[in-house]
Amino acid sequence: MIFLIFFVVDATRLCICWIKAMGRKKLVWDETMLKSFSEKLNVNPEYTREWLKIKLIAERTQEIGQLIYYPFIIIILMLISRSTYFDNWGFPQALAIVVMINLAILSSVAVLLRKQAEKVRQETIGNLEHELVKISGCRAPSGANRTDQELKEQKCHVEQINKLLEEIRTIKVGAFRSVLDQPLLRAGLILLGGLGLGLSEYSFLLW
Repeated sequence: MIFLIFFVVDATRLCICWIKAMGRKKLVWDETMLKSFSEKLNVNPEYTREWLKIKLIAERTQEIGQLIYYPFIIIILMLISRSTYFDNWGFPQALAIVVMINLAILSSVAVLLRKQAEKVRQETIGNLEHELVKISGCRAPSGANRTDQELKEQKCHVEQINKLLEEIRTIKVGAFRSVLDQPLLRAGLILLGGLGLGLSEYSFLLW
């Protein structure tokens, strides 16, 4: 169990470091892939880079988030195995402390993963909004009138950025899921179910 927990914690920690690096560095994307996604979204490749970054984080954290179920399942099996249904086992205080520490570690890394992913998303949204303000605030040189073509291009860029902002804000995959849909909460509910099953042997005390 300890090996499994450290494996999950280490994988999650590495993913958190990877997300931090994604937020700090300007990524170089394959031009063919970038063009393909740009055509699919019907936006300028320059803006597609930001959307791809968030999409990649979402897909990666989707896989990492699923790992948290495995330690919880092992803990549940361990708790159920201590039940007197199977043998005259006890549940020493030391074991309870170990279980609580492991649960705290798993919960903390899962929360940090979501927090870091959301931080990068907000920074990306801020970058696109800054670009939107720059484009919207563009003015023609003094004494010159903007042509219809320039106005049309400006409007097109504004619409593209607004479309990407909407796409990024509505991503509900991986670490960007709602709180109630997070793997940590689901695993916690499974654990509570296992505890309920383990404590059912003491139901006779209620009668």
